[in-house]
Amino acid sequence: MEYWRARTTGLSTLELPTDRPRPPVKTIGADVVTVPVPRELQARLDAFTSGTGQRLSRLLLAGYTAVLSRHAQQQAFAVGVPVPPSWQDGAGDLVGPLENTLPVRFDLEAGESLNRLLRRTDSALDEALEHARLPFEQIVEAAHPPRDLSHTPLFQVLFGFEEEWSSRELPGAIARRSTCR
Repeated sequence: MEYWRARTTGLSTLELPTDRPRPPVKTIGADVVTVPVPRELQARLDAFTSGTGQRLSRLLLAGYTAVLSRHAQQQAFAVGVPVPPSWQDGAGDLVGPLENTLPVRFDLEAGESLNRLLRRTDSALDEALEHARLPFEQIVEAAHPPRDLSHTPLFQVLFGFEEEWSSRELPGAIARRSTCR
């Protein structure tokens, strides 16, 4: 709990520019933005990650935080990152929407290089993952942020990354991706 108290102290709300005022009470009306990556860009990203040993998900998270920082004109903020359950032994073998969300804090510097941003992203994410056994509700309790019903406590944006898969093997079963017609 002490880790989360320390990492969330002084964390401010991510204030992205909007086209309308924020409602006084947060609604569940949100949106998901799925961004298809063109093949040429995918090839360049793959070349970069294989050349540096970086994971694609972390490279994209680093880019996402840089864009958020620029648009919000903020350098310290948190991004919610869904992670597999780690608070129960054997939970990784369960099938279903069971995950924890971590408020990963980023402290960026203007004009830093991509390599430095990647190191910061790795460090922030690795640290948070070391302390992932605490469910999000308990992280909020530990952080004790000022409550404001107009936004989610600790983070206002989420970064989810899913690799494309054509089939997935599970013990005793095979899941195949199909298109509905």
